[in-house]
Amino acid sequence: MISRFHSLLLAAAGAAVLVPSAASAQGNSGPGAPQSGSVAKPRTIVGYVPGALGIPQPEPKVTVNFTGLSLARSLNEILKQSGYSVRVLAEMGTTRYSLTTQAMPVSKALRALLDQDKSLEPLVFRFQRILTGGGEFIIDRELIDVSRSEGENRVSLANARITKVLPMVAKMLNAPLRFEPDVPPILVSMQLRPSDWAPVVQQVVLEAYKQEPAITYSMDGNTYVIHLQKTPLTGVPGMPSRKVKVSADSKPLREVLQSLFEGSAWKFQVAESVKDTKITYNVSNEPELVALHAILRQTAESGTPITYREGPGILFVEPGLLPGDFFVPKVKPGDPAALNLVTLDVRGTRLKELLEKLAIQSAATIIMAPNVPNLPVTMKVEKVTLDVALQEVKRALNKQLPNLLWSKDGTEYIVSVK
Repeated sequence: MISRFHSLLLAAAGAAVLVPSAASAQGNSGPGAPQSGSVAKPRTIVGYVPGALGIPQPEPKVTVNFTGLSLARSLNEILKQSGYSVRVLAEMGTTRYSLTTQAMPVSKALRALLDQDKSLEPLVFRFQRILTGGGEFIIDRELIDVSRSEGENRVSLANARITKVLPMVAKMLNAPLRFEPDVPPILVSMQLRPSDWAPVVQQVVLEAYKQEPAITYSMDGNTYVIHLQKTPLTGVPGMPSRKVKVSADSKPLREVLQSLFEGSAWKFQVAESVKDTKITYNVSNEPELVALHAILRQTAESGTPITYREGPGILFVEPGLLPGDFFVPKVKPGDPAALNLVTLDVRGTRLKELLEKLAIQSAATIIMAPNVPNLPVTMKVEKVTLDVALQEVKRALNKQLPNLLWSKDGTEYIVSVK
């Protein structure tokens, strides 16, 4: 199974081009994920439309009517009307496809086509913009392994739709989870060996954030809700966000929010489980949602991260994370969980030396497999468990080593590349 994941992650090296495409291509990734505890600054991304999977809007519409075609011919019938090209990185199989559409958005037509493939590793697509203009749809197979075997938790994903992955993680957590209707099937590829399932939801969402910077999650009671914060923080051209003045010195959160939204078109509702954290925030002439983000981030500093979920004209303020944020709960001194916590702040330190530092602090044995390149690492963690620190190592090296993982046997860890 692992070797199949590895081969899929490297499959782009042997891509088969069905419809000619430009030679130079650029990934449609959002801003890079922040380091643990850092603050994601609001950004303006040219051409970005939340929930559109990077496809320029409005999408081209296609009209087709065919029966019993191969995948290659079916894709050609759909894409020749769109102005976009397509690459297939997977084995196409022998399925014959039929489709009838009338002025249907191209992504919806593609989804309807690929859904006809009923293999154990279904076909999925992502969109990639091209530097010279336009873009291409990249089609590959989806692999998902969210399981526990031989005492080890496993999350192995390649081109995996979060709409399929996160319900499986929630099942491991024995927790309810739902998606808001506008959340697209973002593809993620990652390898984890988590000692606990609880952080996995935010790790998957953070990976999805690299492509969809509006995505986050919150808690509606005990239910995980995956959603998009679609309203631009500073407004859109011709419709700037309302500017506000906030003057709060150690005031309860609900009182500060009441002042912030006085006279706003937004209504708001604060979940009962949200604590009235004391907020100190003074600003004038600030876009209201920028101010809201700044206010809510203060709650994470007190140990309880808060976010908001958009409804029609209303913001639901709930426990959860703002887009791009990563939260590691602080452990109080004297708590049994505080034993063997690690603190590290390194810039360009080689991986082998970094792992030695972590081993000393955690009193664990960490073995670096011979196949792991000794790359430089820049990261920062403070008073976290060794598992969380290793997750941060993986995130820091994600671009160079997307298949870095570790296994655990008691106090012995083996860091390897599969």
